[in-house]
Amino acid sequence: LFSGKRGCQCRGRPWTWDSSVGCPLLLAERVQPALCRAVGRITSHEVIAREKPQVEWMEVTPTESLPRLRVAFLNNYDMGLAMERWKAGDYPGQHLFGITHFSEHGLDVDIIPFGRVGRTRAWINHRIGDVVLQWRVLLRCSRYDVIYSGSQNDTVLLAVLRRMRLLRTPIVATMHHPAQGPLLRPWLFRLAYRGHDRLLCMNEDIYDETLRFGLPPSKVTLVRWCVALAFYEPEPVPSGPDAPLVLTAGKIKRDYGSLLKGIEGLGCRLEIYCSADSAPSAQSVPANAEVHFDPERRSSSDLLTMQQLLERYKAATVVAIPLQASEVRRTTGLTALLEAMAMGRPVVMTENSFMDIEKAGFGRRVAPGDVEGWHRALSELTTDLSLAEEMGMRGRELCVSEFALPEYSARVAGEVRSVTTKRRRRKLSSRRAE
Repeated sequence: LFSGKRGCQCRGRPWTWDSSVGCPLLLAERVQPALCRAVGRITSHEVIAREKPQVEWMEVTPTESLPRLRVAFLNNYDMGLAMERWKAGDYPGQHLFGITHFSEHGLDVDIIPFGRVGRTRAWINHRIGDVVLQWRVLLRCSRYDVIYSGSQNDTVLLAVLRRMRLLRTPIVATMHHPAQGPLLRPWLFRLAYRGHDRLLCMNEDIYDETLRFGLPPSKVTLVRWCVALAFYEPEPVPSGPDAPLVLTAGKIKRDYGSLLKGIEGLGCRLEIYCSADSAPSAQSVPANAEVHFDPERRSSSDLLTMQQLLERYKAATVVAIPLQASEVRRTTGLTALLEAMAMGRPVVMTENSFMDIEKAGFGRRVAPGDVEGWHRALSELTTDLSLAEEMGMRGRELCVSEFALPEYSARVAGEVRSVTTKRRRRKLSSRRAE
């Protein structure tokens, strides 16, 4: 089924429904160019060069007739522990990258054991991905229909084997950030990622860059990010006698210096929860600000449990997310942004490519390093509580309509299912039966 409507395309590629897998597929590379022209569209490369169409997703309705597939899931931290905490209600589901609802879409997930990380393994992981995890997957790959990774770096070696046709299991990975370091060389980027069957991009910049570096459009999809709304219960912005509270929590690439200068002279309080590596110097902290970190844990910011963090969100009037100038094209701060939106709090954030929060109507954006911009935005939202309440409600509504976890999981499950073939599914099914 094809449609020439703008709402039935993703960056110029028409949707159709494949009843064999029960999910929508992008078929730009599988149909004749004449058919694309017949429905009034042009090729995806021309669309990207000309404009950035809005992405609209078809709802995936799970059916009992779907063949069940086995998925090996890995990430750069312990997903087994995260799953246990999520089942106990102590952990938000978005950090499991959609697998929380995979069973509804005919996918049975096995989480690859993470194990202990020593100094040597951590050093290697930072450069070429987790070799130990990839080795564990390689030993088990014949059991699975698909390998799915929540991190773009932890399947690089597997993807190289896949491209050399030494690994037959399809690979799907999430792209968190643009290329950096040696991977800025297009030939090296293609070597690392072309062996993947599908790359799931979190924002438009990552999507465009991946295509610009030479990966086929059939391998790249824009899925954005999500938040587990059931975990975050919004409350009205507090309006008691206490001074309004500005909350910020983050451990990497934060510009706390500009935020602290911007808060000086305002009649509000600021609480910062960060890591020792990102903490500002004590001399730069004004009287109305508090900085919390553990000096013995340089890169960790787990000072608060998730329940304690939710309580601080409820007590806050505004959530601030100050980012360094180098992070405006990355997804740094994205989780904090969606958490604040889900809790119904207005956001003041360094401008970035992921979302224009001012245009969306639930916050104010500040240029990198703009002290006066921080002062002006925080002054407005901490003095006009009705405006803060209105913006917070807008942010929550946007989360419900565009960033809900079940819909994200359905999109990812559709991509995971689409990389398998009927022939491979029949072969694995008969092998398991034997």
